[in-house]
Amino acid sequence: MLSLIITAAIFITPSHTFNHPFSSFSRSSIIQNTCDDHKVLSRTTVRGKFDCGAACGQDADCQRYLYCANNARCMLYLDGTDCIMNGDSTGCYCYSKAFGYTGTSITCPLGYYGNNCEFLYKDCHEAWENGVNIDGKFALMTIQPNASSKPFEVTCLLEYDGGSTVILFRTSICKHENFNRTMAEYEHGFGSVPLNRWIGLTKLRAIINYRTPDFEFRLHVLLFNTAWLPCSSFYLGFEVDNKLSKYSLDIAYKGDIPCGDSLTDLVGNPFSTYDSDHTGSNKCAQRFGGGWWFGNTPNCTKSFLTGTMDGSRVDNFWLDNLSGECLKKSVVFLMPYPN
Repeated sequence: MLSLIITAAIFITPSHTFNHPFSSFSRSSIIQNTCDDHKVLSRTTVRGKFDCGAACGQDADCQRYLYCANNARCMLYLDGTDCIMNGDSTGCYCYSKAFGYTGTSITCPLGYYGNNCEFLYKDCHEAWENGVNIDGKFALMTIQPNASSKPFEVTCLLEYDGGSTVILFRTSICKHENFNRTMAEYEHGFGSVPLNRWIGLTKLRAIINYRTPDFEFRLHVLLFNTAWLPCSSFYLGFEVDNKLSKYSLDIAYKGDIPCGDSLTDLVGNPFSTYDSDHTGSNKCAQRFGGGWWFGNTPNCTKSFLTGTMDGSRVDNFWLDNLSGECLKKSVVFLMPYPN
């Protein structure tokens, strides 16, 4: 099979894809934004984008590269598909690697494995169990849970905690991202950059449904206040119901809650957006300007993590222990927890 892959890799393809010997790449997008936390493997000067591609193909850890013709700069990245720039991108090209060859073996993008990169991990936890480990960084990975008909990209934390999956990532250092979206968008997921992204209710349920009998999911809510001081709260037995039940929230019980508890009051609430608001005359989703598990009460919620971060509408907040102050950063992720 290896010789077939190598032979196929030499075949000349259309302009949006190209194959360097022993590697295969596809043209991806350049996104204009102010925040990029992706790990850069190397920065070098090369003769052209094909030489940059050769360097990425021969580096087992490289998943994509950015080449800019104006300065012949080649940047290799550990993860992701698209490239993020803040400024003029004229003459710049971004390519993601389908597979590479180091001279001794095929190398696969994060999430794929097998002799020909033909298999996908079911979630971040399964990848971690099989030795995928990246210290100190969130990393983009493609997964395909059993309940999903298609693979999709998620942000994973792949170090000491057993492989966590990010549900929601917000930070005020990023360019503004509109979180006042339709129910269809909240179902599918959105966010132009990983540091300002919602995973999607459909994908979230697919990951939760992959849970095996030996573990459940613990929800980790990591918050940074106006002084950028962090705190965390943990919840066990996290569940989101199906579409017929309006994606209602369930939490079995609280764990450690240094940030306080501004979530269990929302248990049983359906997920609401401005075009699918289940809070009656209170119109919480329309008033707050984001999707959330609002209650059908005048105050609507004790927490809100899909609001604005610039004061233009209702900013993100967490009432308990943080007194509802505007949050500078919020990360919500699933952590595997042994039964």
